[in-house]
Amino acid sequence: MSASCGLIRPWWPLRVHQVPIPLLHLQLQLSPLSVVEHLPMAATVSVVFTDEAIAVSEERTSLSLIGRIFGPAPSTGSLQHFLVDVWNCKGSLTVLPMPAGLVQFIFSDPLDRKKVLAVTPWIISRFMIHVQEWEEPSEEVAQSLIRVPLDVQLWDVPYERLTTLMARCLGSAMGDLKDAAVYVGSETCGAFLHVRVALDVSAPLPQTVSASHVANSKGPFKALVLFERLPLFCFCCGVIGHSGRRCARASEFVGKPLPYGRHTGTLKHNTNLRPSVIADRECSKVTSDIINPGSRSTAYSVIIYYLAN
Repeated sequence: MSASCGLIRPWWPLRVHQVPIPLLHLQLQLSPLSVVEHLPMAATVSVVFTDEAIAVSEERTSLSLIGRIFGPAPSTGSLQHFLVDVWNCKGSLTVLPMPAGLVQFIFSDPLDRKKVLAVTPWIISRFMIHVQEWEEPSEEVAQSLIRVPLDVQLWDVPYERLTTLMARCLGSAMGDLKDAAVYVGSETCGAFLHVRVALDVSAPLPQTVSASHVANSKGPFKALVLFERLPLFCFCCGVIGHSGRRCARASEFVGKPLPYGRHTGTLKHNTNLRPSVIADRECSKVTSDIINPGSRSTAYSVIIYYLAN
């Protein structure tokens, strides 16, 4: 076939004089994949495949989870060996980087996969991994994984409003509510509301939640938001994944109080324990870890961030 008839030779690459002007325009304006979609039928090679050709791929994806990593994680090879220990995998694990900042986790044991999915997100030292059921990588999947369920304590709520219904109301105002409860606490730590809520972790995390009565007959109040566990967190911009030293806004706060405060509080309650059994030594231990700058603080793995002074 000749170039004069406006068709394209069925081999690649093409010389410019062989490409009709409309197709040359497409090459300049569209991605290579879009150009292929506009090629004449004569330039297309067709193939028919059987189920056996995709059987291995389907088996691999059936044992896979797709996720995102927030914060400074190790390299892929190191992360793979590290997660086998952290997740206590009985079988093997393969970690594969995917497009759009996604990661594929391939398990050989279905029980390992089920366990990891049930506990998500995984906050490990200074980074966090959030996973979900396998889907083909896309921008939509990447955006859905930005909403991460986090455990939140709501403090300074008036005693008469410490109800599960109030917890649901405040939690729903923050994001996608997963669970809500009231914790009476102990003599040392007091009472608070607990919610598990999916938040957009690409945006600054909330510090307070304001509430008022529908008829204004009851005074408004402002609940303090305390996160039970966070990865690396920036006290300049309120976003997880980097520290204040690496924040693009750090220069704005030289010599000024940071908008998100500093570690000045204590771990008031650990919901892994029963509300009535938290001991004074738990509070004092975490307090010394946070306030003492010489200690190796575990602030980013067990501690909350606090409202600015």
